[in-house]
Amino acid sequence: MAKIGPKESTTTVPGANIQASKAGFQVPSRLIPVNQSRQGDMYDIAQDQTSPRVIQLSIFIPNRPGALVRVVRNLEEHNIRICGLSILDSADHAVIRMTVDRPDMALDALSKEGFTVHKLELLAVELPADKNFGTRQVLSTLLLAEVNISYLYTLIVQPNNRPILVLHVDDTPTAVKVLKNHSLTLVGQDEISTF
Repeated sequence: MAKIGPKESTTTVPGANIQASKAGFQVPSRLIPVNQSRQGDMYDIAQDQTSPRVIQLSIFIPNRPGALVRVVRNLEEHNIRICGLSILDSADHAVIRMTVDRPDMALDALSKEGFTVHKLELLAVELPADKNFGTRQVLSTLLLAEVNISYLYTLIVQPNNRPILVLHVDDTPTAVKVLKNHSLTLVGQDEISTF
């Protein structure tokens, strides 16, 4: 982290919506351009690293009746809303991939209940208005850029009344760049949390 010194005035880091003041606000050093002559490159990197993401929780449960209900009940008791859900199962266990409105609180609540939970940032793309919901456009855009999709699922919530795909990809910076270049809208955790 780079600390803004007392002699410096308020500074806005383009593309990041972050302000640093002479009061000593901390700005991540990756957001401060190192060399102004390479301004485009540095800001592109900062933009890719600060692009909207959603938080996914992966919850490991035994594959038996009532295990999923236990997870959902725990979240409801803490007023945490499920925004998206996918389940991968095997003979003896299952992995719940879930997005919620308050991921940190959910992680804490489920961990205290004895569940093994992992947190991961994923891309979420609002599907364009199209009679087929634009799924092919998103997939084709990533294919042309040779970005592999490990898995995807849709969100239950629709902040702008459009379906949203949540994607785990092998090259997030490239995916962000090509999706934005094709005028596709990325959705962040704050947008699904306030819906």
